[in-house]
Amino acid sequence: MIEGFSAEDIQNLDVWILSDGKVGHLNQSIGLSQALGVTPKIIELEPTKGYKFWRLIHPLWAVKYLPKPPYPDLVIATGNLTKDVAKHIKSQSPQTKIVQMFRPQGSLSGYDVVVVPMHNQNRVPKSAQNVVYTLGACNKITSELMATEKEKWCSKFGDGPFLAVLVGGTSKAFDFTVERAKALAEDVNAYAKKHNLKLLVTTSRRTGEAQNKILKDAFKEAAYFFDGEGENPFMGYLACADVVLATADSVNMPSEAATAGKPVLVWGLEYFTKGKMLRYYQNFFDAGYGKRFDKNADELPKPPQTALNDAGRVAGFVLSKIIPEKLK
Repeated sequence: MIEGFSAEDIQNLDVWILSDGKVGHLNQSIGLSQALGVTPKIIELEPTKGYKFWRLIHPLWAVKYLPKPPYPDLVIATGNLTKDVAKHIKSQSPQTKIVQMFRPQGSLSGYDVVVVPMHNQNRVPKSAQNVVYTLGACNKITSELMATEKEKWCSKFGDGPFLAVLVGGTSKAFDFTVERAKALAEDVNAYAKKHNLKLLVTTSRRTGEAQNKILKDAFKEAAYFFDGEGENPFMGYLACADVVLATADSVNMPSEAATAGKPVLVWGLEYFTKGKMLRYYQNFFDAGYGKRFDKNADELPKPPQTALNDAGRVAGFVLSKIIPEKLK
């Protein structure tokens, strides 16, 4: 806690989260708010039709309705749709503090804190004083949440040990083809058999219908398979897994697994030849949070010495840079 300021002082701050409707972005903002110890109001931003075009003409035209005053003490925002709205709020209410997650295009001067993943640090001026770096992504995972989820889900999964398989899908940098889905299924089944692991599998909206069917058929003996139907067991997977395997198209999934303190295997890195995802995973591996997947490995990976805590790190930076000034 910052010297001279109580938890009550911070909890009483008026905080908004600007949401672009993307669950991953919202989870990052909520994770930071939890680490700060504040209770935010979530402001949903609705994009206009053809917002990508209108954003080029005038950034604020990308949003149907701008948030109205009175403005809060602190705004936390994640994603491209939120960045210009956050700057607008700052222009109308200079005393409002702005925390912008991800590296926004253009000048950083309109934000009090900018949260940048390390794999994007080459896009940030070296002289920037308002930037804090993360290894992965802030999230909502805490030891308390994991304990609750473990109690809720582990008995439903049965006896372990468990390999949680987190499948993303096609992205800008990664094409999750039918052939790759088949390769993933073959690799995972071979690894699980070798190490006597039971499978907890989840696919995503990006996986693809044909790919999802391939995986569902291949993992019919899994202890649990989630493809969007019913209650999402994702947090339960992280709580109960002994090892987590994630496809290489995501920053969030490995970050969440490492925050839960689980050893992480990354499948599919051979399909990347360059770019920020390779930089991310190299940083991730160098920090001791995971390894490339190797179906022939003789030993299971060990948990990291300490769980990843990007949200706590960012919260400490925000508290030191913003909260004392706000509470003076």
